[in-house]
Amino acid sequence: MSDSSVNNIIGKDDVFVIPQGETYEGNLMVERCGILIVAGTLKGNIASRGGYIRITGHVEGSIGCVSSKVFLSGSVKNVACVYSDIIVDGGTYENVVFISCRGEVLRRARVKNVVVKGGSILSLLMGLLLSYVSAR
Repeated sequence: MSDSSVNNIIGKDDVFVIPQGETYEGNLMVERCGILIVAGTLKGNIASRGGYIRITGHVEGSIGCVSSKVFLSGSVKNVACVYSDIIVDGGTYENVVFISCRGEVLRRARVKNVVVKGGSILSLLMGLLLSYVSAR
């Protein structure tokens, strides 16, 4: 995302919350140590570089992150993470790519189209594959 397409940059020590029942339209960028919590609906994309992301609501867009901490328990159409820590606690996801990530699956999620490669990912891979099989 170029700076011109980003509506909000969440920087160090910033916290951006989309409360449950509310909708935010626009693209968000989470910089190092910034915190994004989506409990409502985000109509846009999320880019993160070293930030903390928690999705318990719905993202009508994509998530792309590098070296971030990501907690997923909502629904997202496209998720791509590299060198990140991932926790999946249920939810619905389509087109998921994790490369060289660490993490685990706490509860089964509905997953369609998943790629997991590299990193210490055995529990993440097995959990996502079980979720993928159960979603079909």
